[in-house]
Amino acid sequence: IKFVQDNFTPFCIDINMGCPVKKVLKSKAGAYLLTDLNRAKKIIETATKVSKIPISVKVRLGWDEKNMIYKELANIIENEGVSFLTVHGRTKSQLYSGHVQYDKIAEIKSLLKIPVIGNGDVVDLKTLEYIKNTGVDAVMIGRGMMKSPWIFEALNNGREPLHYLSGDKIIDILNDFLMDWKIYKGEKHYLEPFKKFVIWFSKGYKNSSHFRTEVYATDGEDSLVSLYTEFFKKAELISSHN
Repeated sequence: IKFVQDNFTPFCIDINMGCPVKKVLKSKAGAYLLTDLNRAKKIIETATKVSKIPISVKVRLGWDEKNMIYKELANIIENEGVSFLTVHGRTKSQLYSGHVQYDKIAEIKSLLKIPVIGNGDVVDLKTLEYIKNTGVDAVMIGRGMMKSPWIFEALNNGREPLHYLSGDKIIDILNDFLMDWKIYKGEKHYLEPFKKFVIWFSKGYKNSSHFRTEVYATDGEDSLVSLYTEFFKKAELISSHN
């Protein structure tokens, strides 16, 4: 915390107690803390005491359906002086599948006086409304942003992210991202991981399944660029789901 305060100017420091990734759990961090409330409390208590920057916490509802500890953890979070709480409406065991438990998010909001942010599967106007209807103070969008970086602008304008942009605009975004990704990953390792973004952006377009197969079969930058350029130019006005 001292390093962050001395070298950066964030509006808050977030303690993530919801990450279900195995390598994070092995280090007894992330969602692992849902199994050890004493340790979670100590971390939060220490952070709020030493930090001059507001502390926020992100949680899930519990480890699994038999261990739903969100009420106890929410009380700890508020009592220890956390500025706001973000709730992903699933358990750790659910990972990113199954239904978001909106009723539990609403219950947490009703229990606390500090601001509560709702999170989980916000990908379009309908799912945004589901989260907003829980009464939360704000909404967090996570993985939906990775697959549609323009999702914030689309939802703010009351429009669906799917097909919000023209095919030509998506091509421009991919071209720019490709150059940035090459710098970030290096000449030897940029192409294969970049393909996942091409695949994500094609979701919802007709023939996207066949397109995915072709993307993964390409072995060079020029052929990949030609492939997605042709696809998105033709797919611009297609609205049927695949």
